[in-house]
Amino acid sequence: MTAQDTGTIILPDLISTCPFKLECNQEYEIVSAETNAWLTAYGILYSESMTKYNLYWALIYPHASRTRLGNTCDAFTLFFLIDDLLDTSYGKGISDKTKQQLLKNTLDCFQPTGSFKPLTSFAEALRDWWQRMRYSATPHFQERFINSYRIGLETILSLLADKKTCQSVPNLGTYIRIRRKTSFGDIGLAFIEYIFDIVLPDECWSNEALQRLMNCVIDISAFANDIYSFNVEQIHDQYNLITVLMHDDSSLTIQQAMDRAGQMIIDRYNDFERIRREIPSWGKEIDTQVEKYINEATCIVSGNLHWRFEIPKYFGSQIEEVKRARCIKLLSPKTALRGSMIDRKNKEKI
Repeated sequence: MTAQDTGTIILPDLISTCPFKLECNQEYEIVSAETNAWLTAYGILYSESMTKYNLYWALIYPHASRTRLGNTCDAFTLFFLIDDLLDTSYGKGISDKTKQQLLKNTLDCFQPTGSFKPLTSFAEALRDWWQRMRYSATPHFQERFINSYRIGLETILSLLADKKTCQSVPNLGTYIRIRRKTSFGDIGLAFIEYIFDIVLPDECWSNEALQRLMNCVIDISAFANDIYSFNVEQIHDQYNLITVLMHDDSSLTIQQAMDRAGQMIIDRYNDFERIRREIPSWGKEIDTQVEKYINEATCIVSGNLHWRFEIPKYFGSQIEEVKRARCIKLLSPKTALRGSMIDRKNKEKI
C-alpha cells in the first residue's frame, strides 16, 4: 500500500539535499519590530507571530545591515500581505476586476512624477517606501526592480484577464517560463545589489552563464513553493507544478509528481554548482562582486526552503508532523480552510 492510498503524501527531502547552509540575520527581531510599527502607522494590521514574513527576509538576506534589511522587510512584507489579500484561496469576495485595479495601483506607486492616488493603505505605504528607496538605491537597481515588478505584474494581470488561459493547465515548458515571472524571483535577486552595494557592468548581467545560474535560484524557490502549497491549492482548483506534471504525464500519481518535482529541484542544485564553475572572469575587482552576488544568492535558496516550515500557511496543524516525517494528509476543503487562515481584518479593509 502506498502513502497516497492512505490519503497521505511524502514530501521530497529538499533540505538535507540542499548544498547551501542556513543563516539568520542577527538584526531580525529589531527590524521586525520596526517594520511592524511602520505598517501599523498606515493602519495595516499584521502579526509576525503568525506569518513570520520578516523572518523570511532575515533568512534569505542573513548578512544585510539593519537599515538595508529594514527597507527590504518593509517592501516585501507589504508584497506578501497584498498577495495574501488577492490570492484566490482567500480573496473570493474580491472580483478579478478589482484585483486588477489594485495591482495596477501598486505599479503606479513607482512612477517618478505625476499625481498618485492610492486605492488602499497598502499602496499608500508602498509609495512612501519607494520615495525612500529613490534616495538610497542606485539607478540601476531602481530600473531592474521596476522592470521585474512590471513584467511579473503584467503576467498576473494577463492571467486574470484571460479566464480561459488562467484555468487551462499549460505544458511544463510554458509553465516554467510563466512561473519565473509570477514568482518575482528577479526582484529578490535584485535586492542583493541594493543590500550589498553591488554594481556590475551590463556585460556581467547579460552573460548567459550568470543568467542560467539565477534561473536556478528562481526555479528552486518557485518549485519548492509549489510543492509545499499544493495541498492547499489543489482543493481550490489552482494548478501549479504538481498539477502541470500530472497533466503532461497522465500516468503520474500525486506522489509520483511530487517525487518528480523534488528531483527537478535537486537537479537545479547540481546545475547551480556546475554553472557556477562556468562563470567567466572580468578582472579581480568585478570578480569579487560577482562572487559576493552568487554567494548571497545561495542564501535565498536555503532560507526559502526552511522558512516554509516555520509558518502554518502551508501545513496548518500538521506542521510538526511534517517537520518530523515529511508526511502530509491530503486536505478536504473544510480542513484546508482551518489550516490556512490569514488575518481577515486586512481583507475587510478593501
